[in-house]
Amino acid sequence: MKWVCGLLLLIAALLVWDGRTVAMIRFAGNVHEPSLDSDFKQLDELLPKSGAVLAEAYVGLPHPYGDKEEFVRELWSQPSRSIKGYRFQRQPATPSEVVKSAFVEVLSARESFRAYQGPKLCGGYHADFAVKLESGGVATWFLVCLGCGEVLIYSKDKELICELEPVAETRLREAWSEHLGEPFKLVQSRLPVSRDELETWGLTEYSRRHSDRPPGKKPRVLPGNVRGQTVFCGDTETDAESPLVVFNLREESFRTEEEAAGRVEELKEPAESPATDRDGSIRIEEIFSVGAQVYAISAKTQDQADPSRSLIERIRCHFETTAPQELKQFE
Repeated sequence: MKWVCGLLLLIAALLVWDGRTVAMIRFAGNVHEPSLDSDFKQLDELLPKSGAVLAEAYVGLPHPYGDKEEFVRELWSQPSRSIKGYRFQRQPATPSEVVKSAFVEVLSARESFRAYQGPKLCGGYHADFAVKLESGGVATWFLVCLGCGEVLIYSKDKELICELEPVAETRLREAWSEHLGEPFKLVQSRLPVSRDELETWGLTEYSRRHSDRPPGKKPRVLPGNVRGQTVFCGDTETDAESPLVVFNLREESFRTEEEAAGRVEELKEPAESPATDRDGSIRIEEIFSVGAQVYAISAKTQDQADPSRSLIERIRCHFETTAPQELKQFE
């Protein structure tokens, strides 16, 4: 009987040491919120210095809350490893030099990050991939969640949870999608407007909205011909977390100018009643076409503020005078 108990204890110990049992209890079916330090002042010390190289990269397992069954199946049927307590495929990823360069450039730049804004209603944190950058003999791990834009950074016995700026998140998402071999098509687009251009207007990137995403659901994917960007008027409110005027910029691409003109007419009806969202707080201020692309500028106001007409005209002028750039639109 003793040897049976001993064998059971050995099996239990091996399961705990292996880490998969702990991972299943910790993550499967749970909305996970990392408990890392959120003091954003640490970022400069944690980021790799010049000359950083990508030393390792790993693919994360399926989302343990949104895809619980798939997470458990892959956890026990495929070889995996733990990085800082999170599970990844054991076989290292081998991204191309182009993808490596994008990762190093984005993850080494301070402007790619902003302070942690708190838990999101998207089913909890889940690491889509892990990347280790090395610089000057110092290794820094980045565990990136593309669902909520959160990043866990580990270096020099320190740790930090922060968030990706929207443009940085887009670049990482596109680089990772390219690495995974996801299908894409080349499209012509004027979005996103660059940060430098926004700052000349007194605008800046605004936090991604998560309140309209049910827990455990993937982000709502826009149609293939639609791109969007959300910014806020930075000269009306010192606290960027609660702006007075939020602008939503939307671009729809069509095959011909005639189709675009028809879409403009469709969006303008009924003209006497500007379109609003479900709570009535977002008004479409401008709808127009530029060639075969349609643009809608919407404004969400707070504290009875009114969007600046001169600013709206400036945004419109930008779309009308800026040449589109070729981007990869992933399916």
